[in-house]
Formats: sequence, structure tokens, C-alpha cells
Amino acid sequence: MTLLLNELTAITGDRINRARAHLSDADMTRAVELQGKIGSLGAELDDLLGSE
Repeated sequence: MTLLLNELTAITGDRINRARAHLSDADMTRAVELQGKIGSLGAELDDLLGSE
């Protein structure tokens, strides 16, 4: 699960960085908040299922 979480975080981070010039400040803030939620959900899943 941790590997998947790391992959998702890297992919979303890369996409955010590429889109940065095209996003408004509000959209950029929302994108970063959503990326944080991905991390939080991954951590919750690790707690529930046990990390590999």
C-alpha cells in the first residue's frame, strides 16, 4: 500500500507542477489540498490494513 501511495503522490505532484502555470491561485490551493487528502487516505488504509 505504501508503494501505491508514493506512486499516487508523485503522479499528482508531477501533474500539479505541470499545470501550475495554468491554474488560478484557488485551483492551485485546491489541487494541493486534494493531494494531501490522497496522502491522508493512504495513511488511513495503511493503519487499517497494515503497511507492506
